[in-house]
Amino acid sequence: MAAEGGKLEIDMDGLLNKFQTFAINSSGKRGEQLTEAEKTHFNAKANGKLIKQAFEGKKQYVGISAHADIVLSQNKDDKKLPYMTLSREKIDTYLTDLAVKHLCPKLKLKEKELARDDPRVVECKTEMASFILSADPGITKVKESKTGNVKGLTDTSKYTGTSKERFDASGKGKGKEGRVDIKDDSGYVLAYKGKETYDSKQQ
Repeated sequence: MAAEGGKLEIDMDGLLNKFQTFAINSSGKRGEQLTEAEKTHFNAKANGKLIKQAFEGKKQYVGISAHADIVLSQNKDDKKLPYMTLSREKIDTYLTDLAVKHLCPKLKLKEKELARDDPRVVECKTEMASFILSADPGITKVKESKTGNVKGLTDTSKYTGTSKERFDASGKGKGKEGRVDIKDDSGYVLAYKGKETYDSKQQ
């Protein structure tokens, strides 16, 4: 999106929210278990997921994950800490550094030779921002098996053999009865269907 003077605008509020969502989802804790400060801790795991979701399959950004790892390390508040603290300013710097690092090999330039306000850097930075804003931080959906046998594994009506013997019609396990052969001392022939019906026939 172009602003006055031809300068490209970036939705920094949207980016902050997106980065923060990836940070929370990669923390190993539920959102309500995190302090407000912890919700701004953007670590390597969050960085890796964000870059993968935003740039996977985009040929012009092949190899960007390695650049992103370096940029994250460069933008940590403290080199001893495993994260970068998120803010609009920090994300802006992160994107600019990433654009420069990504473009230099393509342009055959050293990083110090490419100005941070170079139009090519600004354009690359803006494009990357748009991809990141479209990145999905949610859990990847499980695809149904191409063999079509998934339903056969979960539908108890399709069970055969020992599996059929271990579960009843509702899918509930039969317990010991379904796992081992229990000795029958009743005197009836095995699998005799008229078992225990004599008394009812005499009435």
